[in-house]
Amino acid sequence: MQDIDTLIWAQSAIKTDIPKDGELWPDYAVHATECALYYCVREYSAKVTNGTLNEASVEIGDERRNPASWQIRFSEESELLESLKKSIAFDPIQSIVGRTDLQLGSTFNLSREAVDSISNFVRPIFGPCLNRSGDCDFNEQPINGYYVAQNGLDEGIQQYDPPAAKVLWESANFQDVFDNVALSMSNAIRNGADEGDSATIVGRVSVNITVYKVDWRWIVLHVAIEVGAVVFLAVTAWVSRTRYGHPLPVWKSSALAALAKGENIREPNASLSTRVDLEDRARGESLALIRHYYGSRVGGYKPMPSNTVIEMDRFRHIK
Repeated sequence: MQDIDTLIWAQSAIKTDIPKDGELWPDYAVHATECALYYCVREYSAKVTNGTLNEASVEIGDERRNPASWQIRFSEESELLESLKKSIAFDPIQSIVGRTDLQLGSTFNLSREAVDSISNFVRPIFGPCLNRSGDCDFNEQPINGYYVAQNGLDEGIQQYDPPAAKVLWESANFQDVFDNVALSMSNAIRNGADEGDSATIVGRVSVNITVYKVDWRWIVLHVAIEVGAVVFLAVTAWVSRTRYGHPLPVWKSSALAALAKGENIREPNASLSTRVDLEDRARGESLALIRHYYGSRVGGYKPMPSNTVIEMDRFRHIK
């Protein structure tokens, strides 16, 4: 990746296959992969659909590093190593020198502080020194990392350094990891850009609402049932109380009434010994829903024959 003049970090990873039974190093396959993070200019097209932002981007090849940018100020150039004069990598000592901004094309600038900060942040994430001193001279000491496990790489106690080594080992696609890192860095840079308001996208949010469609025929059905029930009750009451009508037979009974009012019905039903007998007696009873009185209005009303009233009172006790 040395041909990339805006290189932030180049990462190489050597992975081995899971050893089979009886296999010893170096009998199993080894795979090497390299990926890089670098500065570039991308053109984004965005679309908001149902509250979800969908973005696509393409790199603009013409917006390359401006050779006149990232220049060393004053007479400090002679003090730098040749490898660091054009490099944007961070060095704990030699990166202290002043530089102009890093410019991509003729429009996009990255300050020296931003470039150094990003480089210094990425370095320990992907490449610690094996001497574990905590401070590495990248020009002299090897940059490395490892992932090992006891009893084979797929089981046992795992040891790895840096933390990214475990992620790189377990990733099925090495490039996807760096694509995600680059995307998150791009989003952070875009959000913190000088013209951050220009990245605002106006969209339309859709909200799901349940809509009920009322059919008048179903309303008419319920109204007809209720009206029919009222008419049936009125006709039944009218027929049972007319002068020439007869009390209606009881068409339904319940043993719960006998259990609740057993003391009241004991005498009139003393001869009944079973529930079946009680139900048969109840089915044979009749009553008028409304007591009927007849006679002259002037002389007063006379009650219906006493046997009708007695039958109704008996029904009350049974019910």
